[in-house]
Parts: sequence; C-alpha cells; structure tokens
Amino acid sequence: MNSGFFTYDFTDHHFHYGHFVYAAAIVSLYDQQFRTDYGPMVELLIHDYNSPKRDHKLLPHQRMMDAYEGHCWANGAGGHGDGDEDDGNDQESSSEAMHAWEAIILWGMVTGDEQLRDHGIWGYVTEAAATRQYYFDVDNDIYPNDAEFQHNFVSLLLGGRASHPGYFDFKEYVYGIQFIPITPGSMYLSYDLHHAKQIFADFRKEKGGLEDRWFDNMWMFEAFSNPQAVLNRYDESVALDFDGNSFANVYNWVHFFDGAGNVDVSVQAAWPHYGVFRSSAELTLTAFNPTADPVSIPFTGADGERIAVLRVPPGELSSRRIAIRKPSGVRP
Repeated sequence: MNSGFFTYDFTDHHFHYGHFVYAAAIVSLYDQQFRTDYGPMVELLIHDYNSPKRDHKLLPHQRMMDAYEGHCWANGAGGHGDGDEDDGNDQESSSEAMHAWEAIILWGMVTGDEQLRDHGIWGYVTEAAATRQYYFDVDNDIYPNDAEFQHNFVSLLLGGRASHPGYFDFKEYVYGIQFIPITPGSMYLSYDLHHAKQIFADFRKEKGGLEDRWFDNMWMFEAFSNPQAVLNRYDESVALDFDGNSFANVYNWVHFFDGAGNVDVSVQAAWPHYGVFRSSAELTLTAFNPTADPVSIPFTGADGERIAVLRVPPGELSSRRIAIRKPSGVRP
C-alpha cells in the first residue's frame, strides 16, 4: 500500500482511521456479518491511533492523544521540514480529532465493548474541553485581542505557538477545517450558542460576504445557530461541491435544527447515548438504545428534577417532545 500524508511516520492516523472506524460502526448497526468479518481489523485501527490498552502486543497506549495537553497531535513524529520543527508537534483539524473519538464511542456502543466506549467518551469530553479553550478560546482569556490578532479562534495549534489561518487559504477552509465532518458527534460546536454565532459572523467578516464554496459544511455549522437563514438561501445545485456528503444529509440536518431548536446542555440523561434540543416552546429528547433489551431513560433539568422518562426499544432511536415549563440555564 502506498503511503500518503506522511502516514509512514504516523501523521494524521486518527483523522484518517477515524473515518474508517466511524463508517464501519454505521455499517455494523445493520449488518452483523460485517461486524464479525471485519471487527478485528476495525479494532486494530482503533488501537493504532488511540488504544486504551497499555499492554497491547503491537501498538502503544494512546498514540495520538496527549493527556497533559488534553488533545491529540497530528504531525506524527513532529515536523516535516516545513519550518515548524522548533514549535513542536501540531494539529489543524480539531473536529477530525473529535470525530476519531466519536468513532471509538460508536464502535464500542455497537459491539457492546464498554471499555472502548468509555475510553472514547473520556477522549471525547477531554478533547472537546481542550478544543473549546485552545482553538476557540470560548472564555476570551488565552489569545490576545489586539491589532495583531483579531480572531476568535485559531486554525492551527502547535506546541510552541498557534496561528490563524493554518494550512489553507480560502476562508471556508480556514473555518471549515474545524467543523468537518459534521455528524451527531459535532454537537460540542454549539454548546455555547453565542460563540457559535460569533464564529460564523467572524467568517462572514473575513470573507467579506457569503460563502462561495464548501456550502454543505458551512450551512450545517450555521444551522446550529440560525437554520432559518440557511433555508432562506438553500440551493441544491451547489449544496455538494465537495465529495463525502449527501443532499439528504444536508437537507435533513438543516431542517432538523429548524424544527427541534438548539442543543440544550442544561438537560441531562442517565445514559451515554442521548441528545436534547430546545425550541421556543418545546424540548426534544432523543436517545439511542444499542442493547438487546428495552430501556427507560430518565432526563433531569438543571435543578436536578426529573422532567421525563424516555422509553427506547432495543436497537432503536426514539424521541419525545415535551412542553417547556420553566426557563433553561442555556446561554442565549
């Protein structure tokens, strides 16, 4: 097999293998034989990029993850003669790193491997916290706000510095590389709705107008905070100018947020596979049950009081809408 993107020195393994693992997990939801036939190879990929095991016979513990920094590094051994050697290792696409953790969660969920699932959850929440700080500076206390740096996020993080932009020139790519691939695991991008709106406003300001490429990616991100604006200019003829998405996925994503509202992190469930969304009048509670038995999942509000129980049959995704009774702790 020919190498590419410096794979021979372990560069971007979590990015690339994460896509394969995620796809394999989705297929395995519907095809038990695929899971049986290809499961060992899928798990070899997982152990290659971020193994939970310290005693694996072939592969190291968490190759790509830097637990001290709280996020992965992507540049393999660090530095490829491009002038960055003195700044240490680097990572551009925080979202692909997040997707690699999401893939581990999904595979562990589908196969019933709780060790892999929980390892993926640990990596996901840890990398999400680091991403929100070191890439998006959500608290505005890391990067300077002066004439030399007028940005609300960085596109390339290195051990010795951070920069905006990163390796790309077009503004859609500078911003979008921190969004792709947008999946149900991307909800962390809108935990702070105000910041999500600000990031998209900054993109428009730097761009000097509307997006003119990578429409699907930019629209799906904007749908977190303003789905109606996306629908007002939705154009199927340009929705897919980049391989890897589908008309159905983009259309469904934007319409889902238009109907269900924004991500609500103030409501929690005693279950690892759930989501909550808030519109002006309703909460939409969702959960997936990968087990062979029905489950009843309690949801609690910010005050700790139970607000609903969602019953989910085996192997199914269920949702329930309930009227909003009192204000949420979600930031506007």
